[in-house]
Amino acid sequence: MARIRYSFTSITLLMTLMFLNGCSTWLSSNFQQPDIQLTSIELVQAKLVEQEFKLQFRVDNPNDSSLALKSMKYDVQINNIPLAQGSQKIWLTVPAKQHKHIELTVFTNLWRHMKSIIRLIEKPNTPIEYQLDTEFKTGGMFGKKVNVSRTGQFVPGNLLLE
Repeated sequence: MARIRYSFTSITLLMTLMFLNGCSTWLSSNFQQPDIQLTSIELVQAKLVEQEFKLQFRVDNPNDSSLALKSMKYDVQINNIPLAQGSQKIWLTVPAKQHKHIELTVFTNLWRHMKSIIRLIEKPNTPIEYQLDTEFKTGGMFGKKVNVSRTGQFVPGNLLLE
């Protein structure tokens, strides 16, 4: 009986330490928000009512400890046209003072915005504005939500791959 109690206590302690490790960034008072950028848009398949894209993001962790990411909600707009929104599990750890890339496959219906999108793509050297709003769930059992927004530009000729 004492052996079972000892094993249960050891397992509980080990699990607590694992969960706290994911929260270590949150325990410090100088937590800095991660940064996220849209780095690539690849058109995988285009049908009349559905388009498939691969979006690649770069997540920078400016903190002194690693940042464990469990899931990501996203909303991507180009020139105020909704490109993609949704939520995906990502299970990624970004080491301290480093960055990692996230690649998401998204499906969208851009039919009602087709004229505007064609006008944008017809000028491959003209920058296009993008707005990216994300919410990351981080850490272990006691994880938090981190909201990160970013605006930027990309040049379709450099970013849109077919």
